[in-house]
Amino acid sequence: MLIRQLFDQASYTYSYLLADTDSGEALLIDPVFEQTDLYIQLLSELKLSLKYALDTHVHADHITALGALRERLGCQTIVSHISGLACADQHVADGDKIHCGKIALTVLATPGHTDDSLCFYLAPSASNPQGYLFSGDTLLIRGTGRTDFQNGSAETLYHSLFNKVLTLADDTLVYPAHDYKGWTQSSIGEEKANNPRLQVSQASEFVDIMHNLKLANPKMMDVAIPANLQCGQKTSQPFDESKLKMKRHTAAFTTAEQIQPSDVAAIAAKGYSLIINNRPDNEAEGQPSSDEIAQAAADAGLQYAHIPIQRSLPQNAIDEMASQLQKAQGPSFAFCRTGTRSTNLWLCTLKGAEQAQAIEHAKTLGYDLSLAKQALNL
Repeated sequence: MLIRQLFDQASYTYSYLLADTDSGEALLIDPVFEQTDLYIQLLSELKLSLKYALDTHVHADHITALGALRERLGCQTIVSHISGLACADQHVADGDKIHCGKIALTVLATPGHTDDSLCFYLAPSASNPQGYLFSGDTLLIRGTGRTDFQNGSAETLYHSLFNKVLTLADDTLVYPAHDYKGWTQSSIGEEKANNPRLQVSQASEFVDIMHNLKLANPKMMDVAIPANLQCGQKTSQPFDESKLKMKRHTAAFTTAEQIQPSDVAAIAAKGYSLIINNRPDNEAEGQPSSDEIAQAAADAGLQYAHIPIQRSLPQNAIDEMASQLQKAQGPSFAFCRTGTRSTNLWLCTLKGAEQAQAIEHAKTLGYDLSLAKQALNL
């Protein structure tokens, strides 16, 4: 077996090439778009055939090479089923196996950094006495992934770490998706002993640490997430999201101001599968009708729903919103005049810690949440 750790200096991203040297089959974990030519060169030089390209989550700091590698090499692309990305070939869940020659990776669902975060575990074998954990952003060297956007949750990350990741053998090698100091690998035992975020006795202590990080958003966030919702394909990148004042709440849900029928094809190209119109018809002069948006959505191959709301959020509208989101085949896009009503309605479809986290994020996006607070009796 061959393992190569590859580095993208601009985003401090580690990508991993794993190959079964007997069969010549290989896979790439967390590949970066700008490094595509180098990956292809290395595969050619090592006489390897790329079978799979995998992402540990929808990245916010770089554009994935999944789409580019599939287009150029014909490999299969794999993401979490939680991400709902219609552009990917396979969607995996906790406990699934990914076979590449004699290599068998076990999928570990580890939400917290994002709701779709995965780790990939290679168990010990006769030829490899140590296990390998490709930990994405869930566990970093002397750190963890942040939890303040893309439906992240500090409490959920605590349970992913302490109830799953850290139960692996202490000698399991840890290969993260990023490092900003140049450290290349660690181990489960080393992180248990030395990672400052893991020196806690209960979830509340970990949550306090994560809630007080006060980190700036990733520099490429507004470019990377939209592109990665389309598996990093270049056709998704030219669309100017600022035109619609789009605001992404999670990898699977975005709100925006009023759109025009001419915008729908570009929205589809961004990887969205469902458009929800929360604006009543004839609310303002020149406003496109629901029928016009519906026709544009049909032409673009998108699901469409019209759930008009005005000054309150009736339960039937909340239920219909939840139903439409549940049936969506991929990321959803909701709009009204300013995006405010769509945001409030969506928040009412959530529950518990997920809802609390989403409310806090919506506040940072500048939305007035009066309608949701009234409906939820907050």
